[in-house]
Amino acid sequence: GVINLAAVAVMALYLARTPRLYTDFVVALTPPAHRGTADAVLAAMGATLRSWVFAQLFNMAVLGALTAIGLWALGVPYWLAFGIFSGLAAIVPFFGTIFATVVPALFVVDQGPTSVLLVLLLGVVVHVIEGNVVAPLVFQRGVHLPPVLTIMSVLVMGSLLGPVGLLVAVPTLAAVLVLVRKILVEQVYRDPAPALADDAAEHLPSQPPPEPAATK
Repeated sequence: GVINLAAVAVMALYLARTPRLYTDFVVALTPPAHRGTADAVLAAMGATLRSWVFAQLFNMAVLGALTAIGLWALGVPYWLAFGIFSGLAAIVPFFGTIFATVVPALFVVDQGPTSVLLVLLLGVVVHVIEGNVVAPLVFQRGVHLPPVLTIMSVLVMGSLLGPVGLLVAVPTLAAVLVLVRKILVEQVYRDPAPALADDAAEHLPSQPPPEPAATK
């Protein structure tokens, strides 16, 4: 496991240092007629994954800070460790949230049911704020992931790859959606409208539908 993590970290550093070297290699393997599409797909995929990484890191930091402050106010032991753990667990959607809420409550069982309920309530409140205020703000640009598909991706990737699948499920889903949008929708169906971002689509000028051609 340590060797795998180290290898992935080193590959990520090389890829982040010279991404164009690898994207050009992939484009060169594509038939010449489709190299423009391949370059556009890779560029869109890179932009989406970058947006997801930065949004996820900010979201994890906010969630961890709110959890740590709340647990400190409730007098829960190891509040800082649980805050960090809650932020890290947020990388696994939904299931990480449940786990990060229940575990701190186990450490206050000896203080009575009231303390347990308060810790659970804190977890619910923090994650409601994170899910309805913080996450929509940080994910609204560049990353649009339907909740049902997100849950399905976590279940499928977790079943196929185990714990590693839980970590890569959401970015894999984001990459797959880019492929579907750029290849299937735009190239096969020739329908560019669904490929537009939500905020860009709202600013498009409305145009009347084209008139049917006159028959001779």
